[in-house]
Amino acid sequence: MEKCIAAVDLGTDRITVLAGEKISSGKIHILAHLEAPSQGIAHGEVLNNPEVGSVLKSLVNELKQQAHIDITEVYVGVSGRHIQCTKKTSEIRRIDYTKEISEDEINSLEHDMRNVLVNSSSEVLDVIPQVYHIDNTCIVPKKLKGVCGHLLKAEFAILTADKFPMELIQRSVERAGLRLKGLFLSPLAAAEAVLSDDDKNMGVAVVDIGAGTTSTVVYYDDVVRHVAVIPFGGNVITKDIGDGCTISSRYAEQLKVQYGSCYGDLIKENPTFRMPGTGGGEVSFRTLAKTIEARMSEIIEAVEYEIQKSGYADRINAGIVLTGGGAKLGELVEFVQYKTGMKARKGEPLFVTSDSDSDVQRGDCATAVGLLMKGATGNGYMIKEKEPQVLFVVPPVVPPVVPLPPPAPGRRHRKKIKEIIDTIPGMFDGFFTIANKDNRV
Repeated sequence: MEKCIAAVDLGTDRITVLAGEKISSGKIHILAHLEAPSQGIAHGEVLNNPEVGSVLKSLVNELKQQAHIDITEVYVGVSGRHIQCTKKTSEIRRIDYTKEISEDEINSLEHDMRNVLVNSSSEVLDVIPQVYHIDNTCIVPKKLKGVCGHLLKAEFAILTADKFPMELIQRSVERAGLRLKGLFLSPLAAAEAVLSDDDKNMGVAVVDIGAGTTSTVVYYDDVVRHVAVIPFGGNVITKDIGDGCTISSRYAEQLKVQYGSCYGDLIKENPTFRMPGTGGGEVSFRTLAKTIEARMSEIIEAVEYEIQKSGYADRINAGIVLTGGGAKLGELVEFVQYKTGMKARKGEPLFVTSDSDSDVQRGDCATAVGLLMKGATGNGYMIKEKEPQVLFVVPPVVPPVVPLPPPAPGRRHRKKIKEIIDTIPGMFDGFFTIANKDNRV
């Protein structure tokens, strides 16, 4: 077994903390699972990091007391309407076209995309190769290595997120006394948890219906083709029930969870129930279902638009996989099939061990489980250590040293110099006289 990994799903409705470990089979064994109502989060984005940090800190302390697990670093999911999927291309003109394409050339294309300036306020979280072209021949990424040619061209899906929402996530984690180890896109994490390899190859759309957002991920040929986050989810349904029945949001949420159905025509019997509170009247189950159906219809239409936008709507052979808390609604599978004309099913985490907590094996824990899986592999946007700031001390400006001329000799020195000069003319007379005598010149 490997070391314990911790993941945090900052949902609009609740904050979930999972601790687990990856075992030899590749599955995740869940050691602990805690959750608490969210504070300071709306539409999947952190708005008040002190409130989020406080909830997270209490969960971490409870985890330590109950499960005796002391975590210091976590992997966290990032979501929200600021998530964007942009398509871009890059190419290399090869000098030696007879040489096989190398791994370095492939990495060079991806490296260029990671450094592309999509938006000054955004950060590139992931770069996913879609397809390669070599001299106008289309080649899937897995079969590119070893091919020869003149022009290597690649199409990429660039997944970006705004920098400031990610900074607020990091502040929240640090306020809880933790270190942010890595950030991963929540939609991709949820998809990773509920999809098999066959699903990804055949073509599939994962729809994660949360409280504040609904995310859509499209796979085809084992490649992520499109990612989108729709900025509304189950909370708008709760609000419609509350407004239509004139009840509090707490009661509206309870009605939705216990009796909610999004396909009123499938309700054969139409019993009624009395509304809570003084003066509450009776409401039929079919009326409740029609209220839910109207809003869910808008959500599915937005999802269908994103699937069409991906360009792979006609290749979704494995259908639509529904996950998240909103997927618990009754008759949702039948309703999605009716609205889209595609196959649909509910998805639950596939890669957790059977002896893990049964609560974690629900669809609304898919994102948290996927974050654990991402953390175990390390594939994603990893937080870089902050480099220490170097303070450059500007040295004081020192004027250049100019040598001073020697001082003029005084009277005493002038006399000594004159005596030396006077002796110079006859200094070597005796030397030359002796030399001449020996040589008889």
